[in-house]
Amino acid sequence: MNRIILALLFVVSVLSVASNASLASTNFDGLVSLEIGNDAVRAYVISLSEVTQTMVFSGASVFGSVLGDDNVSYSFDTSIFTFESIGNFITYTQAYASGSGSATTTGGATGSVAAFAAIYKLFALAEYEETNGEDGFQIGEDKLEGWLLLGNPSYKFSKQETDLKATLSNGTEINFKAYNVLADSGLVALRFTVSDAPVEIEGTTISSETSKIDIEINGYFDSSVNKPTILCSSADPMFSCGSTGPSTNPNSRVALISAYVSANVDASFNSNVQGGIISGGAVQGKFEFVTTVDTQINGTAGTANVITNAQGFAQGDAPDFLVKFDATANIGLAGQFLVQTFDAVRPDTITWDPSVGVEKSSFAITLIPSLSLVVFIVFGLLI
Repeated sequence: MNRIILALLFVVSVLSVASNASLASTNFDGLVSLEIGNDAVRAYVISLSEVTQTMVFSGASVFGSVLGDDNVSYSFDTSIFTFESIGNFITYTQAYASGSGSATTTGGATGSVAAFAAIYKLFALAEYEETNGEDGFQIGEDKLEGWLLLGNPSYKFSKQETDLKATLSNGTEINFKAYNVLADSGLVALRFTVSDAPVEIEGTTISSETSKIDIEINGYFDSSVNKPTILCSSADPMFSCGSTGPSTNPNSRVALISAYVSANVDASFNSNVQGGIISGGAVQGKFEFVTTVDTQINGTAGTANVITNAQGFAQGDAPDFLVKFDATANIGLAGQFLVQTFDAVRPDTITWDPSVGVEKSSFAITLIPSLSLVVFIVFGLLI
């Protein structure tokens, strides 16, 4: 009998002082609870450790399941998000499992289980000048002016929470919590929003097994904020050292280099960024983002387009450039390599919000909405 091993890592909680990033000052205005419907209600436990640069959000269901099957008694339904700063890059992993068997103390499971696991890997910010006549940063074609490896700085952690109410399908009113957890280096801040039950925040609906991520780049082009690491400059081989600091090129822009991958050998991945094919399995994963960012340039608020260059790959066939960032990319991973340009010239601040999560598989072809890219990874195990 197979076993699903989940990384149930609980680390010492360390709460940091408040950050100067604007994301840290954001409260829960505009957050509203939604009908629970067929979704699960969870009780998230959040552990933070600045020593290990790790955050873990573990949400066991206290009511319902993602699968929503009335004919099966689910003895566990758990969604775990883990943020880690690993070497030169950072990761945000989701592991989900639901089963009618029993969970073990080591995170394993016996019985009938549906499971999903995927990783959002954020590698670097690239500063470049558009020189090849095509929109967005093309690695090796546009002029690279500098970079920041996102695992290079140290992140401070802080947490906010708020209380809400919702009504179950049987009419029972329940209390639940929503959380904002911040990882902030001063230059780059990431705010992760998770909720015990479905909510809407800033126009984005998140279920109890979805996490909204706000990414803020604050002061990349300010040399007093973005300081180069020792013996690192744009003359070095590209992305070979921590931070070059900003250039003085008046026409430069910033792009984010990342990947969304599944680490399970049974994952079925569609590399066509125009759509996703959902076939087999009980649970599907999704990665969504909006196609504009909020900007501040010389004190003036505005928006800019997000230009995405994406390359899908199967297991064992990761792009060479991705392997340079992550030597494990060719070991059982399928996914999408992403270069996303924030199309504004030398902005002071950039704020962007992707989201990751799971949902019950539709077992159908799903078209991608025009205002977002949804990368589906289908991952189902019947044990």
